[in-house]
Amino acid sequence: MTWSLKKILKLKNNIDLIFHIRLGDGCGTLFWHESWFENRPLIIKEEFRGLKIRKDCAASTVCDIDVGLWASIIRRVPEGRRVLDYLSSIRLSDRTDVHSWVAEEDGKLKSSMVGNAIRERGQIVNWVALVWSSKVIPRHCFILWLAFRGRLSTRDRILAYMDIPDANCVLCSGFAEFIDHLLGGCVFAKSIWNLFTLAMGIVSLSGSWEDIKVAAQVLSKGNKFHANVFKCGFAAIVYHLWAERNARVFGRVRRNVDHVWSDLVFDCGALIRTWRWVPKGEREWVLCREWKVNYDEVTSFKCFKAS
Repeated sequence: MTWSLKKILKLKNNIDLIFHIRLGDGCGTLFWHESWFENRPLIIKEEFRGLKIRKDCAASTVCDIDVGLWASIIRRVPEGRRVLDYLSSIRLSDRTDVHSWVAEEDGKLKSSMVGNAIRERGQIVNWVALVWSSKVIPRHCFILWLAFRGRLSTRDRILAYMDIPDANCVLCSGFAEFIDHLLGGCVFAKSIWNLFTLAMGIVSLSGSWEDIKVAAQVLSKGNKFHANVFKCGFAAIVYHLWAERNARVFGRVRRNVDHVWSDLVFDCGALIRTWRWVPKGEREWVLCREWKVNYDEVTSFKCFKAS
């Protein structure tokens, strides 16, 4: 079964969330498969998953159950008794069942409400604004996302499923390669982080990779120019550290810290030049100088000149 088909089939359990069923005579609503009880189909409830339902019973409507058919089967589980008690508390009428959209506003179906109803919800994280920012180069976003999730294929992860001759860090050759060392404790990485803090005019980004991530989330808050430059540079560092690691693993050129930093500044400077508006100020002028951006190209404010 293809991945896309599996995703479509999963939607069948969520699509009921955007429907509301108002029972009339019960003949138009399937007892097991439609969300007439507590907005969830009975067939997917945990209490009923171990119950073997006959094919003729599985196609029953609410009206069938109300007249007493299959009630003995349903009573076999405690949840079934509760369902039958609820059904006995309502009176079916001679009107037809009404199936209406929950995702309606002023009588019109809202696609955004449908999307919110069927969208899979993942874990809420604090670093989403840093990783998926429009001020970060897209390919850098992806590597940074893998790094924040701990999914980069470092040598400690590779050792879990295959033997490799050397598990040491290729950037410093002194310690075993794992993500906290590669992006935080490695001497090579520390040198890059130090250059970054000097360029940004901040105190330091030191310690473990976890400490660096926490500090980065604070320093990147907001949408001011310096915060956006920080996001761009932070993601570029992770990307270029990983790129240099891979270059050495696969036998390509070995660059030193200055070469990596030069390529990093080039990438960030190219992106900063595309930003539509750079505020006027001395701090902005200094940042443009550090990232090799011509201040006069991105703003018309010329009070501050290079010495």
